[in-house]
Amino acid sequence: MVVISCCVCFNQGTALLFLPNGTKLFAVFYTLGNLAALSSTCFLMGPVKQLKRMFEPTRLIATCVVLLCLILTLCAVFWWQKKGLAIIFCILQFLAMTW
Repeated sequence: MVVISCCVCFNQGTALLFLPNGTKLFAVFYTLGNLAALSSTCFLMGPVKQLKRMFEPTRLIATCVVLLCLILTLCAVFWWQKKGLAIIFCILQFLAMTW
């Protein structure tokens, strides 16, 4: 169920990208989709085990980059109001999640 909501958030964000304020909606839905993806693995492994594995020395850099990009994406959209920077942070979210 969480995987379905993750896909819905990604697709909804992509569909809303081309509206007048679509960049803001895209960044919010993309970030929500990534949070749903993280929570789905917490559901499968359990939250304590997931957090322990996320902060292992081999995954620490990727975890920090993902969490930082999640925050910076929302800051770029709402606080700094830089749409291009928000898209860059969304791309970095994707790359860090796949890393």
